Amino acid sequence: MEWLFKNRRREDGREYSYSEVARATGLTRSYIWKMRFGQISNPGRDALAALSRFFGVRGDFWFTDLVGDLPEEALLLNPKQDERRKTNPEPQ
Repeated sequence: MEWLFKNRRREDGREYSYSEVARATGLTRSYIWKMRFGQISNPGRDALAALSRFFGVRGDFWFTDLVGDLPEEALLLNPKQDERRKTNPEPQ
């Protein structure tokens, strides 16, 4: 979860806030914080699905211990879109 906050950022480059993630996913800010810092070790399917959609990662992102270490682009839902965002940032 920490990796998502550090690497899947807003278009302006900032980390998403807990409030932004909570609004978009339907999870509470405290639940997201607890997941991020390991206080929830077995989150539910719906929570993982909502976070996967929000951060744009595949569902197996959460199970790298089962599928092995995959390159970052293998975990993204749309790696080409991410690459375009990196090479053509939004005007500020």
